[in-house]
Amino acid sequence: MRVPDPLPDRHQLLHQARADSCTARQRGAGGLPPRLKPTLFFTTMGTKNGNGGANPDSEQPPMIRVGPLLEWLGGIRLAETPQVEEKARLLLVDTLACAISGLGKAEPAALAAQLARIAPGPVRLPGTEQGLAPLEAAFVLALAACWDEACEGLARAHGRPGLHAAASAAALGSAFKSTLGEVLQAVVFGYEIGGRFGEALRVRPGMHVDGGWGSLAGAAAASRLLNANIETTQHALAMAACQMPCSLYLPVAEGCTARNTYSAHAAAMGIFYAKSAIAGITAPPGAFDAAGALNFDAEKTDVSPLEATEDFYILEGYLKPYAAVRHVHYGVACAELWRRDNPGADPGEIDAIELETYQEAVTYCGNRRPRTAIQAQFSLTYGLAYALRTGNLTPDAYLPEALEDAEQQELERKIRVTVSPNIRDRGAVLHVRSGAHSESYRVESIAGDIDRPMSTGQVIAKAREYMTPVIGTEKSRQIIDAILNGSLEARFTM
Repeated sequence: MRVPDPLPDRHQLLHQARADSCTARQRGAGGLPPRLKPTLFFTTMGTKNGNGGANPDSEQPPMIRVGPLLEWLGGIRLAETPQVEEKARLLLVDTLACAISGLGKAEPAALAAQLARIAPGPVRLPGTEQGLAPLEAAFVLALAACWDEACEGLARAHGRPGLHAAASAAALGSAFKSTLGEVLQAVVFGYEIGGRFGEALRVRPGMHVDGGWGSLAGAAAASRLLNANIETTQHALAMAACQMPCSLYLPVAEGCTARNTYSAHAAAMGIFYAKSAIAGITAPPGAFDAAGALNFDAEKTDVSPLEATEDFYILEGYLKPYAAVRHVHYGVACAELWRRDNPGADPGEIDAIELETYQEAVTYCGNRRPRTAIQAQFSLTYGLAYALRTGNLTPDAYLPEALEDAEQQELERKIRVTVSPNIRDRGAVLHVRSGAHSESYRVESIAGDIDRPMSTGQVIAKAREYMTPVIGTEKSRQIIDAILNGSLEARFTM
């Protein structure tokens, strides 16, 4: 019988170098041995060898210290950073509004009811009849919040750190009767950690960004709300990296809603990681090296964002004016311009439509003739056709009757999508021809972009529109007012 080959030298060295990081750690100020405190190691992996790792002969870049980032974030006080406080309030309102809208759908509501039977607890989500335990509440919150594809995002991270952080923080904060300020602080903490890891890591082709590095955002938010120190938080983050999910894009392409469980799993597990680290369970600092090499595109890894301790990423994050993947929004904005210039026009009389956009939009949102809501949320052509017909793109766009509408399907068939070399970042150009008359519209930025953040009034209007059908006008008003105008010392409630 053939004896298996030994581990490559790189793996032997990795195990030897990290072995003492999982020994019983001292509590209190002593913490980890000096050479490990407060350092987390994140090494970019370049050339791949046959075992899927890095070339052992390649030069390793410097190891990155995350401890200073945690220290900086731990010293932030919302009252001293009014812009950050305001953005965190808006983000939390928007995320809860999206979650409440999602809980109005059959599947999230059924899941909440089923989990309440096996994991009852103190967290009563708006629109539900029974309370949940914190982990289950975080799971349902995140799943429901992305159900209509209308929650936030961060362009530089190519994902949504706020979704993962807010779900963990809101669930724990509700269970522990935390103050609004404590919950908002945890949201910011999780957002800044998750956003930086999101920028540092790039998913491989065929993967979906939700649930991967988002587990770090959830773990960071939970650690902050549970008052974990820097050493403990590092273990929680490394624990998340040890089992960072490799989420597939496949469910989106196939029209399955399993994608919505990705962020839900990450938010719930973030609480597990934080509680485990507080209990004394340890994780190896090298987990970030291994996760970066195995789960992500090592050629695009950039560790520099983890060194940033000056700018708040949350201030760059966007809130969505439309219920769809962000790539779809630029075409929708073009459609609004067409409707403005052609009041009362019948989109059915359009002969030909061309949408020019950027490659990433086509890669992720090339689904045509969607059969299910999630396929439609990732469809440039569906979103554009719906906006041309109705002038908006709300969760109603994904009701069965909308998906099956014959006029919608006919208009979508007329749309041709092309990649424009002149659109390098974000944007779209719409060409519409009716008979001999042609019109073109260019959109380079939309509401929510860094230079055009959604106003408080716009966020409130969206929140009311999303919440009211599920929980009514008065309850919606109470939630919005408590988060946007409540004292930081007031108890957090949903």
